[in-house]
Amino acid sequence: MDDLRKAVELAFSFNADPLIKSQATDYCNQVRLSARGWELCLAGLAQHAQGAPSASGAAPPSGAAGAPSAEFLFFCLQVIEDVLRNRHATLAPADRLLVQQSIWSLYQPFVTDPSKPAFVRNKLFVVVVLVFRHQYPEEWPTFFEQLFATLNAATDAQQRPLALAFLRICLTIDEERSPEDAARNTLVKDWMREGPVARLVETWLAFMRSSYQTDLEITNTCLKLYAAYVSWVDINLIMQPDFVDALLGFMHIESLQICACDCLTAIVGKGMRVADKLQLLQVLKLPAMLGTLGDASDEFDEQVAKLVNIMGLELIAFERDQAVAAVQALFPFLLKYLANEYDDTVSALLSFVGSFLLLIRRLKKDAPGHNIRDNLYQLLQVLITKMKYLDDDEFKIGSDAGESEALFIELRKHLKGFLESIAAIDSELFISCVSATVCHNMDLLAQGTQAGKQLQDILSWPDVEVSLYLLHVFIEAKPFKGNSINSSPVYVLESGALSPLGQMLAKMFDSGVASYPHISIPLIYYEILIRYSQFLEQCQHYLPQAMQAFVDTRGLHHPNKTIRLRLNYLFLRFIKPLRQQMGSYIEGVLESIQDLLVIKPREHTPATAGAAAASAAFGSTGGLSGSIDAGLAAEGSASDNNTEFDSQLYLFEAVGLLISTDTVDPAKRAMLLQNVLSPHIFVIESFLQQRQAMRSQSLDEQAIPLLSDTITAIGSISKGFPEFVSDPAAANGRAPMDADAMQMFQEALRRILLVLQQLSSDARIREATRFSLQRMVGCVGPAILDHLPTFLSSGLLSSSTANELIDFLPFVGLMIYKFKASIMGILVNLWIPLREKIFLFLNQPAAGTDDYLQQLALRRAYLTLLSALFNSDLTQVLTSPSNIGELNTTLMSILMCLDESSDASVHKLVFSLFSKMIYCWAGGAVLSPPLGPAAAASAGAGATPSPAGLNAAAGPNGIPAARTSSQGSTDGAGQRTAGAPGAAGKKSASTAGSANRPREPELQRAPLEGFDQFVFQSMVPALFEVPLRASFDTGDGQGVMVLGEIAGSHKTAVEVLGLPYVQYLSKVYLPSRGCPDALSQAFADNLVGLDKKGFKKYLQAFVRSARSSASA
Repeated sequence: MDDLRKAVELAFSFNADPLIKSQATDYCNQVRLSARGWELCLAGLAQHAQGAPSASGAAPPSGAAGAPSAEFLFFCLQVIEDVLRNRHATLAPADRLLVQQSIWSLYQPFVTDPSKPAFVRNKLFVVVVLVFRHQYPEEWPTFFEQLFATLNAATDAQQRPLALAFLRICLTIDEERSPEDAARNTLVKDWMREGPVARLVETWLAFMRSSYQTDLEITNTCLKLYAAYVSWVDINLIMQPDFVDALLGFMHIESLQICACDCLTAIVGKGMRVADKLQLLQVLKLPAMLGTLGDASDEFDEQVAKLVNIMGLELIAFERDQAVAAVQALFPFLLKYLANEYDDTVSALLSFVGSFLLLIRRLKKDAPGHNIRDNLYQLLQVLITKMKYLDDDEFKIGSDAGESEALFIELRKHLKGFLESIAAIDSELFISCVSATVCHNMDLLAQGTQAGKQLQDILSWPDVEVSLYLLHVFIEAKPFKGNSINSSPVYVLESGALSPLGQMLAKMFDSGVASYPHISIPLIYYEILIRYSQFLEQCQHYLPQAMQAFVDTRGLHHPNKTIRLRLNYLFLRFIKPLRQQMGSYIEGVLESIQDLLVIKPREHTPATAGAAAASAAFGSTGGLSGSIDAGLAAEGSASDNNTEFDSQLYLFEAVGLLISTDTVDPAKRAMLLQNVLSPHIFVIESFLQQRQAMRSQSLDEQAIPLLSDTITAIGSISKGFPEFVSDPAAANGRAPMDADAMQMFQEALRRILLVLQQLSSDARIREATRFSLQRMVGCVGPAILDHLPTFLSSGLLSSSTANELIDFLPFVGLMIYKFKASIMGILVNLWIPLREKIFLFLNQPAAGTDDYLQQLALRRAYLTLLSALFNSDLTQVLTSPSNIGELNTTLMSILMCLDESSDASVHKLVFSLFSKMIYCWAGGAVLSPPLGPAAAASAGAGATPSPAGLNAAAGPNGIPAARTSSQGSTDGAGQRTAGAPGAAGKKSASTAGSANRPREPELQRAPLEGFDQFVFQSMVPALFEVPLRASFDTGDGQGVMVLGEIAGSHKTAVEVLGLPYVQYLSKVYLPSRGCPDALSQAFADNLVGLDKKGFKKYLQAFVRSARSSASA
């Protein structure tokens, strides 16, 4: 025992030698984990009980042998607690009795010993309740009698500590720390309801009578007990007249009112029948009591708000008319506490407000009475007030914003939702209240400035900010005719007068609020300009004012970096819908922002040229309520990470949009574009001249980031120009690309190509080049094809990394989509080196999670590119004379993507590609010998062959050197070799449908001789074996989608190959895999008889059945 005491004291000591302390800790843990270590702890506790204080309360002298440290007592209790929580079932009956008696023997000595720290007594209470919870009532039926006996036998000195301990034990009984506690407590509470609960409640009430004036701790603890127990005891035991009177009286005693309010909240929230709840509320008369409350602490206000909230929710559950009448009496208190200064108090009422508005909305068919309309008006006023920041708030944006700003933003979202509900109930009231607030504040600003006052001296910034916020979210409430999602805002009425929304916007411009000197104003002001851009189309006399605000120090030149970076993106969004109205201002705008188009040298990393980070930081297109506040933090963080140039790219794109505006004269457009591009061309020319002059010397490292940014900027400028169209009639209302502008971009492309040729080993240059090339595809059109081979041969492909390749493959897909047959020759030459580059990275083992995810992304990009070839009728890229010899390797690589390392998204792409391949290539002459059951079984044994690498020349299921069938787009049935899977000859139209009916408009049939054999030997096994894997989840959404693609592949095969395919499955393949004949025939019948949707459902059931049979 002494060893354990010393070990515990050393383990808890701050001054012990670290080595000795570690050894002591290890010894303590051994005792804790040993099967009988708890006995040693019980013995230590019992030894202490023998040296407990006398009835007089005198404790043994400090340091005496019978007075172990508090840490030792706590450790022993902790060990016993661990046994009771985790190993109680392993204790023998005698052990359980020993624990019960030993622990209870400590109760009174510990409680009455003033030298025992609170943490030791609290741990004892927990252990006592754990023993009680496990042993009551079967093994410890006398628990409550023993507990009550401690009160009766107490001396005067022991009365208070034993009373507090009694109450603490009662509180601990109700606590539930785990699901196991909850399950056991349910049974314990059932037994307690039949026995001691009534006596417990009487005891608590007796304590309150005797102590509420003299002992606040006991009284508050009793109130907490009532609040904890009321949810599961008979309400009649609680609601005694003298208790109710005392409870309501406590609401006026400062030191008791918080616990009293919490108790009332629990009583009102108790689940019971509506009639009983109505009677309860009538007894409590809470509205009358609430009216007598005076000023109190903030904490008490929050508790009262919770009481009002639960009262409101309970009242709304009554019958409709009864609920409305009851809520009317409570409504003044809702408004009072909703208008509280502190957000926590307001948040406590959100549920009540939402339920109240939902109730009123349900009553909308009946004309709202005057009281309801008055309530809604008062509620609107309070909501608008609570949407304001406080005058002493320090408004923060970006990385400076903290938790308090985030909490207020979240509260504001809830309040905005209530505004929208009121707008749905009474749109006229909503419009009048919001417009009155906005117009009043805007008028004050206009009148004050006319009188020579400074804007900040007229209105505080929270008043100005909330006015703009209300104007911004006004449209989200849809208070327009029809009140539907398709309703459009009206700015000008048929009479020519401005609508309420038009008036608010006009007064906003007239007030000069854009010049208000506070950082909360610019972002929301410019968001309003973007959201209501149609107003500027209809009232164009305000457009110069808006443009001027954007380009001066209030906007793009704002001194705050976070605001300035955000406005680069907002400026782009602003001019997109209004560029046709800006013709006369474009030259001035470009001159005003000329200094912002200078690219500053910066520390450059390979990942920054693509503007992906900028999209995340600045690319939100949602409304202010959902995106601005949340986006500011991201913007601040982005600024810290050196993304100023990424934001600047939006400005370059905006410049391209302005210059390409249809209203600009072509000659002037050429001049403006020349002025914008010239500085960037000069940077490239300077580099080329320096490179030629230096030759063997290394280039200054700082030049590479500037060069890559310059290339990227040129691409962003080109993005603003219209898409190239060969037919002007198809230009979608925009003027076609000017020949002069196209020539300038081609010249820029040539210079970029020269840079790439000299710096192809630098990933930053490759990325910037790819970025620009992808964006110039639109405006340059087919002319870009003249440059593409040189770009590819200059290292854009050969030097790329895996991530670059993942980005490059979608670019190839874009070129396929735009140019189709025009790019055929380039793709034919590109295919083999591109595929080899893909295989190079796919063959590398994944060293970790990042590598694994990268390989999945590369597989998806590769399969998507293959699908694009089929969709654009470019399959000849794969079957051209120069590439046909590698077709087998391509097919095997597709099968390899079905291995266990791929996920469902990859499998879905593979099976979708199967459908396309079968439709386009199947149906040619069969060159291989017929398959019997044994051969089918052999083929099925390796559905996804695994050659040594993806570059393996051929797999066991390889097809012979194929040639394109001359049958073209005919039915593709052909004459089949006798005994082959297609020996039935021409397919039956009634069985398979028409073969020349394409599933997708883009797909064209070009059957390959020998491909049918690949279908039977490799595709069919894969179609069955992948969904039968243990890792395949048929209940997952992705798994269901994969099964849909598998069903589509089967249906396409029936469509193209006809009856031979069906017979092969039912007579050869399925029987070879152990499938009963009846089930095989049923599969074939459903494959033929059901449409794709119906067969998908059947396939799901078939797979589940097969998996169940396999597991059995």
